[in-house]
Amino acid sequence: IALVIAFLGVYLFAKNTVDSVAKDTVWHNISVDDMSVAGMKDTEVKALLEQKQAEFGATTVVLKAEEAKVEVLLSDLGFAIANIDEVVTDAVSYGKDGGVFSRYKEFKALEENALAFDLEYKVDPALVADVINAQLPEMENSAKDATITRENGKFVITDEVIGVTVDPEASVEVIETYFKEGLAVTQNRFN
Repeated sequence: IALVIAFLGVYLFAKNTVDSVAKDTVWHNISVDDMSVAGMKDTEVKALLEQKQAEFGATTVVLKAEEAKVEVLLSDLGFAIANIDEVVTDAVSYGKDGGVFSRYKEFKALEENALAFDLEYKVDPALVADVINAQLPEMENSAKDATITRENGKFVITDEVIGVTVDPEASVEVIETYFKEGLAVTQNRFN
């Protein structure tokens, strides 16, 4: 009987521990990228990530073609966090499924090792193409051969001009890949 009482005591302790956090609340030591979401409700985590998405959207980035540069807002490119709902669900549901002892094991593991969920980013290819096509006149210039002409008995040499052309489809792919690859995006750091 003592063994049953001891087991029951351990079971109740573990159950009390894992049930101490509500089903819609994130456990301790869990973050999304570099933001702690510990103790937040699912609606709070979602609001935080949507706020971050809006902040990133207000960030100006520079599109370059050789020496030509055009500044655009990330929101103009249809920038978004691709996995908001998935991250919210995963952060809130961590350690909430399974038996009491498996959940307790996950709870205790968080004391040793923090759990971080990564955000994935995306842009809208149609909006990126629209921005690139609208900016083509500013970014492209035609190549011109060097010329030699004779004016007033003297030779006049005109230097060549190296042309710049932009391939809109390839540019869209490069920009999409940049964000899909999960590059670290910080508010002041876009190259």
